[in-house]
Amino acid sequence: MNYLKSCTYPPEEPPEPGVPDLDCSGSLSWTSIKPGATVIGTFQIQNIGDSGSLLNWTINTSLISWGTWSYDSSSGENLTPGDGQVTVHVSVIVPNEKDTAFDGYVRVENQNNPDDFDVVPVYLKTPFNTPVVHWKMILLNFFLFKVHQWSLLIEKIYNEL
Repeated sequence: MNYLKSCTYPPEEPPEPGVPDLDCSGSLSWTSIKPGATVIGTFQIQNIGDSGSLLNWTINTSLISWGTWSYDSSSGENLTPGDGQVTVHVSVIVPNEKDTAFDGYVRVENQNNPDDFDVVPVYLKTPFNTPVVHWKMILLNFFLFKVHQWSLLIEKIYNEL
C-alpha cells in the first residue's frame, strides 16, 4: 500500500519588529551658582533595544517647577541602537533665590510605550551671599580708629597741661 500524505503549511509570518528600550546616562549638577545666572549641561539618550528597533522619545518637562529650562532637542524619532548615544544640551536660567538647593529629575519617555522611561538627576545650589568687604572700607575703618586714638591722646596731653 502506498500512502500519500499531504501537508500544507501556513505562510510564515513576518518577524515582529524589534522592541526599543530607552536608556539615559549623565546627570545635571551645579553648585555655587549666582541667582539669575544661566547654566548649561548635557546628558545622553540611547536606544539599547533590539537591533532594527526604532525609538521615538520626548522630554517630559512637567517634573521640574523651578528655573527656566530649554533643550536643544526636546524629542527625537527613529533612534536605532546603531545610532549610539544622542547628546541633549540643556540650558537653565537659575531662580532668583539665595542659599537654596533645587533638585529633581528630567524624565525622558518612549513615546510609544509609557512604561519605558528613564530619569536624569538634577541638582542646583545657589550660594548664600555674604556682604563683600571692600579693601578701601577696611583701610578707612583702620584710619578712623587711629584718628580716634590720636584724638584721645591729644585730649589727654591737653588736659595735663
